[in-house]
Amino acid sequence: MVNLPWVEKYRPISKTELVGNVDVINQLYNFLNNWKYKKSQTAILLLGPPGCGKTSATYAIAKDLNYIITEVNASDARSKNKIKENLSITSEFKRLDFEDKRQLILMDEIDGLSGRYDRGGLNEFINIIKVSRFPIVCTANDPDSDKIQILIRRMKIKTLIFHRLDEFEVMELLQKIAKKENFKIDENTLELIAESSAGDLRASINELESHYYGSKSVNLEKRDKAQVLTENFNNLFKAKNFFEANAVWKNAPSTYLPLLLHLFDQASKQCKTPKEVYDTYSNIANADLILSRIMTTQNWGLLKYFFTFIGPGIALSKDPKYYNRIIKLNKLPNQFKLRGMAKNKHLKANKIGIVVTPKLHISKRKFVYEEFDIFTKIVTGINGAQIAAWLDLDDEDLLLLQKIHPDSNLLEEIEEARLFVGEIRRKQGLNVESDILTDHFVNFKKANENKNVETKNNEDEEVIINQKQEETNFQKSLDDFF
Repeated sequence: MVNLPWVEKYRPISKTELVGNVDVINQLYNFLNNWKYKKSQTAILLLGPPGCGKTSATYAIAKDLNYIITEVNASDARSKNKIKENLSITSEFKRLDFEDKRQLILMDEIDGLSGRYDRGGLNEFINIIKVSRFPIVCTANDPDSDKIQILIRRMKIKTLIFHRLDEFEVMELLQKIAKKENFKIDENTLELIAESSAGDLRASINELESHYYGSKSVNLEKRDKAQVLTENFNNLFKAKNFFEANAVWKNAPSTYLPLLLHLFDQASKQCKTPKEVYDTYSNIANADLILSRIMTTQNWGLLKYFFTFIGPGIALSKDPKYYNRIIKLNKLPNQFKLRGMAKNKHLKANKIGIVVTPKLHISKRKFVYEEFDIFTKIVTGINGAQIAAWLDLDDEDLLLLQKIHPDSNLLEEIEEARLFVGEIRRKQGLNVESDILTDHFVNFKKANENKNVETKNNEDEEVIINQKQEETNFQKSLDDFF
């Protein structure tokens, strides 16, 4: 008999064997149990991190309800042709080898569908959802993925959110598996495995199996590193004297700038009065100056002064009685996040610029640095969807513009606009550009420029009127005096 991996060996085969996420599992069960062709919504989307039970729940419920599953992994079928090849026939015709069973399509990891460089995969999948004769269950890990947002907006697809399991649920299942395998393992090690998995049940089972076959240590390197800085900060902010604060950074991390920026983010939450805020951030500023000098001169002998400012300097600047325990630090300091957001927006502007600048007859640099803001207003404004369609912007570009201007109806109007532009091109000849749409962009820009000029002229007229009024009042004052 083949030895299956424990993840497969102990995969739940019934709804009653599933662990955690009770509410969403019941909703998924009801969706599949009551599903009827043309009377029910075709697809349902399961969102959640890896290892939380999305795929296992689908298989277990399908077995209970006598469904046969046809599974397609979106990461392996990314293009329009591949999606069509794998799903078109499956979604329209019943499998003859399972005539007595209902059919279900499982589209796993749908956030793996491709974008600009392999166009059409997502659109083809949406078309299949519209015509499918069978229910479709989609799973995805990243709820913020552009493709997931497009799918939700355009199809108004029902979405169920799966959460990570808590460590007690994970540990309970690990104990059952260890008992079935006659594996004697102490409770502390089991607890460590459950805690280190961060709610990923698949990872915790794999860790238990590797422990069974000879590994005697649990891989906690990443978790320990994340906890060290949090513990250091908590010890610093509750330190009562110089010596306690000085001892905090005995085993300090070697990434000094992220440490300082994390401290900058957390310090204000630990201060009660304006004076404490001033004194605390003065010490952070001094530490920043020391660190800058170290980086410039490579004089690492100054490092002790850096830790003096961010150790005893901060601890003695505030009342230790006022202390807010830090549960978990963000992965990145806020300053890094802001830089990343700005860079990300700049990259997306460049991405759109590649498509639109040839038709707008301007350089990409001018578009990114001078025209991008006004461009977003035009495309998300009146008749903006027609301009977007004429420029051949894809769904990812449109989603970016929609995020910049959330009140816009761009995504709702784009399909009709594409049909309109397509009809114009058909009449005028394939891929012939419409001067009307180009003129709309130019006229909008000129209107804004004229508005600015008109505003300036009005301001100048007001100044002249005020000057004349002051002269008149001054003359009256002189007449009254004499």
